[in-house]
Amino acid sequence: MGADGILGRHLVELLEQTGCVVWKTSRRSEFAGPQCFKVDLAGEAADWQLPPVPSYAAVICAAVPAVATCEADPQATARVNVTGTVTLARLLTAKGIFTVFPSSNMVFDGARPNCRSDEPVCPCTEYGRQKALAEQQLSSLGDRVAIVRFTKILSPNLPLIAGWIQALRSGHEVYPFSDMVMAPVPVTFAVEVLRQIAERHLPGVFHVSGDPDVSYAEVARHLASRLGADPALVVPVSSESRGLPARAIAKHTTLDTSRIRSVLGMQPPSVWEAIDETFGLVGERTPGRMERWIT
Repeated sequence: MGADGILGRHLVELLEQTGCVVWKTSRRSEFAGPQCFKVDLAGEAADWQLPPVPSYAAVICAAVPAVATCEADPQATARVNVTGTVTLARLLTAKGIFTVFPSSNMVFDGARPNCRSDEPVCPCTEYGRQKALAEQQLSSLGDRVAIVRFTKILSPNLPLIAGWIQALRSGHEVYPFSDMVMAPVPVTFAVEVLRQIAERHLPGVFHVSGDPDVSYAEVARHLASRLGADPALVVPVSSESRGLPARAIAKHTTLDTSRIRSVLGMQPPSVWEAIDETFGLVGERTPGRMERWIT
């Protein structure tokens, strides 16, 4: 569900490469093709075009993930991120379809690192509150649902970092936040986790996180070093100088990943490995990179 977004698109690609038959949905009418259906979580459930055959598992990647958008219009975004998502999950699980819900580290306030999956949530943004509320309602569906919380997911076309790379290569300055941190994971790792949880019907809450937290300024400096760019092109700024509210700036974003290690036997790549591989800063990716994720 949400097959034309970053996470959904990469998941579809992985599943089809492994020989799975994948039914895809999007809210966009122009998203057409074999086994594609229109599902707009902001609309009425009666208008949803769900696949006509029983499915083995479903992954709800459709969402409004922009923090600023959720703050600006909480009612409309909650219609998608909470009401529509939970309604869809209930319809799917009622048909016996195991359902996976990608969530976020933002269900926590970021006051300390490595939050465990069994800790009470404490969001401090509207987006985090919506994810936490959806999780709460989905949890009532028991072992028919898995909740997978992610830290920042990196993809090659991520506008912020791709923009920094382009600017640094052109000799232009970049202005990363010195007081905002991330613990990123590559989208390739993220979708492999989703695939395994969906295929094995593993219920409960899972955490997927890089380690450690690194500031956006540190990431920009790392990029400059990898690219051979002048380090003076990296000009750190504070989030306050750009008008961001203090409550939106988490001190920590890392999550405890012990469950994916013990249950899936998967080891998240290091932060710097995630960045280098995602943005092609270490040459061609190796076909065996998945082996380095298995503990």
